[in-house]
Amino acid sequence: MTRLIVGNLDCEVAWAGGPALPAAVTARLALLATTLRVFADHDDDRLWLPAPVAPTAVPLDGAPRPRLEHGPLRRAAARHLTAWGALAARDADHDHDHAPPPAPPAADAGWRELVRALPPAPAAIARAASDRRLALALAAELGVGLPGARAVASVDELRAHLAAGGAAASPTGAWVAKAPLTAAGRDRVRRTGPDVDAATATRLGRLLAVHGALVVEPWMARTLDVGQAGVVLAADRALLLPPHRGVCDGAGVVRALLVDDDAALPPAHARALAAATAAVAARLGALGYRGPFVVDAFAHADGFHPLGEINPRLTFGLVARAWAEHVGQPLLLGLGGPPPPGARPLVHAPDGSAAAWCHAGSSSSLSSAVASLSKPSLASR
Repeated sequence: MTRLIVGNLDCEVAWAGGPALPAAVTARLALLATTLRVFADHDDDRLWLPAPVAPTAVPLDGAPRPRLEHGPLRRAAARHLTAWGALAARDADHDHDHAPPPAPPAADAGWRELVRALPPAPAAIARAASDRRLALALAAELGVGLPGARAVASVDELRAHLAAGGAAASPTGAWVAKAPLTAAGRDRVRRTGPDVDAATATRLGRLLAVHGALVVEPWMARTLDVGQAGVVLAADRALLLPPHRGVCDGAGVVRALLVDDDAALPPAHARALAAATAAVAARLGALGYRGPFVVDAFAHADGFHPLGEINPRLTFGLVARAWAEHVGQPLLLGLGGPPPPGARPLVHAPDGSAAAWCHAGSSSSLSSAVASLSKPSLASR
């Protein structure tokens, strides 16, 4: 039977039970979700997208070109299932429940085989694991939390926190308030100073009405953002992968991911990130989560923050690693914007531009490609 790949890049919205994303955002996510074809076995597999994408948008590049689908999710025709994130609702067709489970991977299986062999985690567990308050609490337990980072349940609580110096760790007094369940820079408010004006309070109030709480942090001037991925296999067992990097815009939204395992982090940063990632894997395992995850971290002018966010799902860092393994070279995966010279498109937007692209090559050529992007700042997701 075929493999079904579910490109539910809006999974956090479904987990949070919030309002649907704007149609334009969903359409862009669908284009980006076509990069998950790297996980397909062959062209007869199916790739479900949150919005329609014309098959002609995907170039003939030697990688699998699974059949693109959208609309009601039909799982019964596929024995094997790989999803970006846990599925929040079960479809009406339960024939897949009676299909024999896939064969377990070999003892020496690589991370992609392990991800493909594990069924998607229950949505309730993935939701709890993705909640920013879990990362906040674990960072505090490990003694690596950002000074002033905390969860608030009202605008008044945020005002009191800021008045007491909650954003003092930021060199500029800037702060960001994020919804507990969201991704890609959505559902957040970033401001500078302790005063919360009426317009900002209205925006915060709307987020609180949907999410019930916000995680507020001092906004640090990042000098390097990295992520470390892994696969949780059991309560006490996980496979950890080398760190990856990427490029983001000034608002901290990821625009590209760089996978180059020869580009080592400073040893102290690498040790701190590895320790935080191992601790996250253990916590996720204890929660009952099984599957891929990524820990986001960043360096700033005053140090290194090894545990920023926990993403218990596939991420573009893992997608970039899968493409790097597919082409057999270090690789930069871009998520829109003008590609650097030498890059090739992975999917075309309706206007003909590259909605996603990749550039493979040596470490020096990738460094040049990163430098060619406008105002580069390293980030991961």
